Amino acid sequence: QDPQNLTLTGFIKMHSHPEIQLCYVTRGAVEFIVENIRYMAAKGEVVYINSNCIHMSRALEQGSTYVCFNIKPEYLIPFLSNIDGHRYIYHFLHDSNFASLHIRSETGWQEKVIQLLKNIYRLYQEQTFAYELQIVSCLVQLWYEMIHGNEERILDRDSEETLSQKRIKRALKYIEEHYQETIELRDIAEEL
Repeated sequence: QDPQNLTLTGFIKMHSHPEIQLCYVTRGAVEFIVENIRYMAAKGEVVYINSNCIHMSRALEQGSTYVCFNIKPEYLIPFLSNIDGHRYIYHFLHDSNFASLHIRSETGWQEKVIQLLKNIYRLYQEQTFAYELQIVSCLVQLWYEMIHGNEERILDRDSEETLSQKRIKRALKYIEEHYQETIELRDIAEEL
């Protein structure tokens, strides 16, 4: 995400995508809404958004910006193919209890994630020889910190997608498929 986009528009509309997203607030404060959960993130904080989760953001202060790290899960799989990548990646991508996290420098794993994101951003800006390999290495370490730091949270809860989450996704899909037509609330309700 271009940091200037939030500055110019003040918000990013509700959407979803298959990539994992980590949003690092670089200036001001930003509100993120992920699957009906609100996070108020200040400078230096991160909001993690899982694959295909409905989310949006809006600036809480004028001039607020954040950097988005959109990560395709496939980037991690080649390195984990010999040790069952599904166990460490895809399981969590489909766990509604791991839909989002507010990451601050309060605990060891959270500080490590923030430092890894800063390092990834630096590597991307500098683009020295083989920087892509260093970024992938950081991503694998970041994913380890995320799942290890949340092991109990992930494994202790029922991972079924809630009915409201399913309905919201179906409604958005209907709107996306029929956006060129006149859509009434009744049409969306009938789809649900």
